[in-house]
Amino acid sequence: MAGGLEVQKFAEWRARFERFAKAGKSVSRFCQGEGVSVPSFYQWRKKLAARERTANANPTSLGSGSFAAVRLVGSASVAAWLPGGTRLEIPLGDPRTLTLVIETLVRADAEQTLAPRAKRTGGASC
Repeated sequence: MAGGLEVQKFAEWRARFERFAKAGKSVSRFCQGEGVSVPSFYQWRKKLAARERTANANPTSLGSGSFAAVRLVGSASVAAWLPGGTRLEIPLGDPRTLTLVIETLVRADAEQTLAPRAKRTGGASC
């Protein structure tokens, strides 16, 4: 029975990722609407990707004569580690979020560049 529940969960999450691909929403907003947590979203995306890799590496693992339709979910993202220790990861599948983050970073960088030297270094300029 446990195997049946697992198969059901995988099918449920596969369908959820298909809805996400069509929704045009951020991960956070989509998860809120689905009633699931963002960490669960990424955990299941990782599980599905691993399962698909295993199935592709070992086609007989699905059973003799069986066929399973799969839909690959893009998992590309851009990650940056900021000097203060913050890790920033932006999924590339959400162009609006990516644009917003880039515009915000450019604006913050411009503000820092325009700040007086003494204020940036914390001391008097020479």
